[in-house]
Amino acid sequence: MYNRRGRQTAHGRALASLGPRWQLLDPAGQRPMSATSYPLITTKIRTPRLRQTHLRRERLLNHLHNSIQNKLILIAAGAGYGKTSLLIDYAHDTDLPVCWYSLDPHDAHVPTFVEYLVESIRQRFPQFGEPVRALLQAHDGPPEDVEPFVRVLINEIERTINTYCVLILDDYHEVIESEPVNALVDGLLRYLPEQCHVILASRGIPRRLTLTRLAARQEVVGLGDRRAAAQPGTPGPLRGADRDPGGALRGVDHGRAAGRPGELDRHHPRHPPAHRRHRRRL
Repeated sequence: MYNRRGRQTAHGRALASLGPRWQLLDPAGQRPMSATSYPLITTKIRTPRLRQTHLRRERLLNHLHNSIQNKLILIAAGAGYGKTSLLIDYAHDTDLPVCWYSLDPHDAHVPTFVEYLVESIRQRFPQFGEPVRALLQAHDGPPEDVEPFVRVLINEIERTINTYCVLILDDYHEVIESEPVNALVDGLLRYLPEQCHVILASRGIPRRLTLTRLAARQEVVGLGDRRAAAQPGTPGPLRGADRDPGGALRGVDHGRAAGRPGELDRHHPRHPPAHRRHRRRL
């Protein structure tokens, strides 16, 4: 258990003294336990199912498939634009292993974020994460000290994941103001191996991430509404399409048909190499 500053409380230290928290199981013996001895919420790290009422947006889906060679795909738009629906559609349409993580305000704490991140990856790569778990157990530094987690996570990805995969971070706006979590994600994006790709969905531009660096290296592409793309202070590579033809965010078609949510427009990237395109054949 951690206080608001990210430091372990006396109760948390007492729990840790009982042994590795990751070895604790719920009564059914299935779910991993968190630092508070409660089970992790597995629906946060499970890809949602496709609903029968799902509206497939082929154009946007093709854009995600054609852009997956980028290190980061950023989807920034307000509520109601169908960000999560598009991600669910992609997760069920691709042949790549997808690690899903839906964030909420509690994930603004680095230990909680890392716990769920590890468990999300372990859903598809069960051998992943033991050194990260050990670090979580032993780490007692300040919340801004995320460099050890970055190093161990990157090394674990290199050691245990030898195939292309996708990490989806949905509802990233829930942690968009957390400096430590954004520093951790920024470090991961800086050193992420080429076999791993991140799709991040948020209601706003995550300005605490160094997006200009990714844009300079042509490692980021995006979708978004014009309101998100034109927010004051948005880095040049993420501005609206009218001002930046090579930008990572494109505008939204604001015309809404009756009963249909506004649809995110798409950037037309260069065609990816054939061996990097991964789409499930129907």
